[in-house]
Amino acid sequence: MAPCKSFSLASAFFAIQGPTKIVTAPGCSFLIGLLIKAVSALMEQRGLHGFFTNAIAAASGALAALGAHALCPDTDVDILIISSIMLLVPGLAITNAIRDTVSGDYLSGVARATEAFLVAIAIAAGIGVVLSMSIGLSGGM
Repeated sequence: MAPCKSFSLASAFFAIQGPTKIVTAPGCSFLIGLLIKAVSALMEQRGLHGFFTNAIAAASGALAALGAHALCPDTDVDILIISSIMLLVPGLAITNAIRDTVSGDYLSGVARATEAFLVAIAIAAGIGVVLSMSIGLSGGM
């Protein structure tokens, strides 16, 4: 249970945007981070591929952020989504790809960079599907 707490706390700290919104955005982001971690753990337990795990986790986070914005309109949806999915971003894979490429191991560097790129595409696809459906349901902006 400790990884869920640290995941959620990090999401909450990413949502701090100043003294005016010190409670609502981090609180919502904390709960959305819990949801994303729970969905990720459930998908990994079921043996789903990492691409689909990241896409479904990001989509559930975006859906929860839209729901939190509907319940508390003073929260910014962009901040909620970005802070909640920040921990899905493959920062270590990108760092290792650059390190491998600089050290001369080009094949490993390209493989790790491709993996990081596919994770980023999965996250973007999950969020994009939810946001495009929400815009379609609301009749546009």
